[in-house]
Amino acid sequence: MCTNPGTGAGQCGEGIAQGQKIRFTIASANTPAYVGARDLAFVSEAKKMGIDITVVTKSLNYMYENYGNSFAPAKTNEWAMQDFGPLYQAAGYPTSNTVFNTDGSFNLGSYSNPEVDQAISASTYGLDEQALGAEGTLIGEELPALWLPTPDTLVVWKDTLSGPPETFNALLSFIYSPEQWYFTEGKK
Repeated sequence: MCTNPGTGAGQCGEGIAQGQKIRFTIASANTPAYVGARDLAFVSEAKKMGIDITVVTKSLNYMYENYGNSFAPAKTNEWAMQDFGPLYQAAGYPTSNTVFNTDGSFNLGSYSNPEVDQAISASTYGLDEQALGAEGTLIGEELPALWLPTPDTLVVWKDTLSGPPETFNALLSFIYSPEQWYFTEGKK
């Protein structure tokens, strides 16, 4: 609740009236199970600060189809935050290209900042070795997303499945390459 209206340091911000409450909806994926548990813990902590968050559980497919401002504008006001679990970018390069740039394909909430767009472009396509760090610092200050802990993944396979070692190492980053795997006869 806003107790100190205004735009100065320690005040609520422009357009926020005395007594205004923070209230919004988080769309939470119904699988994997840890997503819902994590969101309930987040909501519980927010409530302690006077923030009222309603959790709406949806399937991941429903969220992808219905909760993107650019392709489902009629549902823009049904959610303020989404948690569909981890987002891993398979490219192996740690830029936030496609996620936080204005026209990014994974920018579901219409986040837009021309300075961030320039930083992402510089880190993705430029030659400056410091560009990626600058991008990360700027996005960390803007905070268009919450970085929440993601459980480790354990991947197990039979000794009769083989292939290039790097394809198995990549499993921990959710990069699957079964087209390079093959079965052996196994141990006798």
